[in-house]
Amino acid sequence: LCFGDKKTGIPLKRRLEQSRQGLGERPAQDTETEEALASDSLRISQTFRYISRLSGYPVCANTSADYYALGDTLYPVMLEELRKAERFIYLEYFIVEEGEMWDSIADILEEKAAQGVDVRMIYDDLGSLPMLPPDYSARLEARGIKCISFNPMRLFLSGTLNNRDHRKIMVIDGRVAFSGGINLADEYINAVVKHGHWKDGGFRITGPAVQSYTDMFAEFWNAFSKLPIPRAELGEAAHCPPSDGYVLPYYDSPMNRDA
Repeated sequence: LCFGDKKTGIPLKRRLEQSRQGLGERPAQDTETEEALASDSLRISQTFRYISRLSGYPVCANTSADYYALGDTLYPVMLEELRKAERFIYLEYFIVEEGEMWDSIADILEEKAAQGVDVRMIYDDLGSLPMLPPDYSARLEARGIKCISFNPMRLFLSGTLNNRDHRKIMVIDGRVAFSGGINLADEYINAVVKHGHWKDGGFRITGPAVQSYTDMFAEFWNAFSKLPIPRAELGEAAHCPPSDGYVLPYYDSPMNRDA
């Protein structure tokens, strides 16, 4: 009875509401895509329209999407894109553990921060609790990486322990975004064997849909950091050549009870 419900605490809701209002309107739905979906009677089009309406994020055309079946193949692409960063790098992950994967990424982040790139990171305190020291966010700050640990664990009984940040997002310059099931630990790239051969997929997108991931990160960052990201600095996603498909980034928010 105490722990079975997953209601979001009022302070957390208030923070997210204030952050959302501070960022203004979410990326707008373009008229051409809206009309194309409205004229299509396929079930997938109906699903897209429903999720877009519920989440507040637009369905995006002209977005390229690349799928990677394993972290082993996604990881080198992530490193390649990180090295190209010129304006900002935003990361949000549930699990971070020191090792081959994270150490190589952290080195690039430190190098980019020294070059003037705005590098910000969110990691979940509980998800990384066994792997990282309690002061790890301060250690990253010392390397020039702005960092917050989401929902730090407290030594008291709480009925909202399920409010963890399981998101896995990497956004670079508003140009490219990564997401999927890959955390930043060596088992996800099979550099170590933890539970047999690890199979988690991931993807890279470029084009207008990247703006939604930038917005998602900024909403959470501004809710919990004392160094908010101004809306003007988020910019707009880079354009991509025309494509024949649609992409809809969205998240299931603790702000609503819809599953």
